[in-house]
Amino acid sequence: MNPQRNPLEITGRHLVYFVAGACAALGVLAASAARSQTAPVRLKPIVTVEADVVRLSDLIDGASADIAVFGAPAPGGTGQISTARIVAAAREHGVNGVETSGLTTITVRRAGRRVTADEISQAVTAALIAEHQLNADAEVELNAGQLEATVESSATQPLVIRNLSYNGASGRFEATYVVPGSRALELNPGRIVGSIADIRRVPVLTRPILKGDVVSAADIVLERRRRSDLSGDVFVDPAKIVGNAARRPLPRGTLLREADLQRPEVVEKNAGVTMTYDGPGLQLTMRGKALAGGAVGDIIQVQNVTSKRTVEAAVTGPNRVAVTGTVLPQKTARNGAAIQ
Repeated sequence: MNPQRNPLEITGRHLVYFVAGACAALGVLAASAARSQTAPVRLKPIVTVEADVVRLSDLIDGASADIAVFGAPAPGGTGQISTARIVAAAREHGVNGVETSGLTTITVRRAGRRVTADEISQAVTAALIAEHQLNADAEVELNAGQLEATVESSATQPLVIRNLSYNGASGRFEATYVVPGSRALELNPGRIVGSIADIRRVPVLTRPILKGDVVSAADIVLERRRRSDLSGDVFVDPAKIVGNAARRPLPRGTLLREADLQRPEVVEKNAGVTMTYDGPGLQLTMRGKALAGGAVGDIIQVQNVTSKRTVEAAVTGPNRVAVTGTVLPQKTARNGAAIQ
């Protein structure tokens, strides 16, 4: 009967198997390490970063070292780093054999979000309306200071106006602005100086108007214009425009002035008209000829077609005039009658 084998006993044959397996495993690990050491690591010619630092993994393809080695440009900015400095920094952190591919410098770009002058103007306008009860039609002009900025691309919130001061008499203001989440602007807020433009809503033509055409309410629209751009004869009240006629052809978009319009003529030159004369206990009606055109209320010269006498008459309606009583110098009528 064979004696029972101890479970902890290792035979010579088992020992040989064990050593052979261990050697094989060590060989696999050594080969893997050799491959990792020989894996190519190359410089990237152009790098874009989001953070305020540049890491080895940003600069080198195949580098796993997530180590900050250089400062990044300002948001939206661009800079260059020499390949010699990059290779030296990589060697310091155990990354060897970096292939430069003949490059002498690497371009590094910093992503950023642009804050425009329009965005600043809108924010200042809203702040002036909220804090100083400014008219909603007011127009902000940025005159000096940091009229635009670039912040970190991660700073996506709207900008905030701070330290706003406003002089109502001069219309001038000063303020600073920041963007929440922007370290650059928190450290150095943007400063602006500006003024408020006086804005008026004035009527302009929505379509071309021919000479003599009467302007209707549908022909005009109100537009915002700076008061400084308006002359004293520009119409600002649409009620004074509607119902008047163009003195000349007027293009679309015209700012209407007093010289552009006139009351519509209801009597044309050389047209036949009905003349009336009212006197104490006397009312006469006769036919006449208009020697000039005119609108209601205009005083024009009219010739009595029977007596050929010329008188002044006020236009009262379409082809109707009322004699004012003034007879222009001419040959006296035979029977002395005032009008025949």
